[in-house]
Amino acid sequence: MPRGVFVRTPKMRANLSAAAMGNTNGLGYQHTLEAKAKMSRAKIAPIGSTRRNRDGYQTVKVADHPSVWEFEHRLVMEKHLGRPLYHAPHPNKGCVGECEHVHHIDGDVVNNDITNLELLMLSEHSHLPRASSVKGN
Repeated sequence: MPRGVFVRTPKMRANLSAAAMGNTNGLGYQHTLEAKAKMSRAKIAPIGSTRRNRDGYQTVKVADHPSVWEFEHRLVMEKHLGRPLYHAPHPNKGCVGECEHVHHIDGDVVNNDITNLELLMLSEHSHLPRASSVKGN
């Protein structure tokens, strides 16, 4: 058999078929009812729910869809300005050209008080030194 060719064994095929039918998680066993309930709750968090992302930034659920969360510091700045922040999104690169960024003056990404936030353009924000991570707080 040539190198780099991936062959599925009969057991792998059976597990994948069962997973496609919703019977297992693809590894040959079913999730417990408790695990299913926990996954379901995570998907249906109510609008206005907050959580921290892996970089420590507070996010807020803004729509009735599992993956529509916005950064709280951007929402605070938009409310203060009375308009949406300008950004030209690019599917793979974040934003294209000049975009408005919200900078935490004291470097604490959890402190989203308007007195700690500063509106900068991408070119200004990218020249600032990065604050230390708040992971674990």
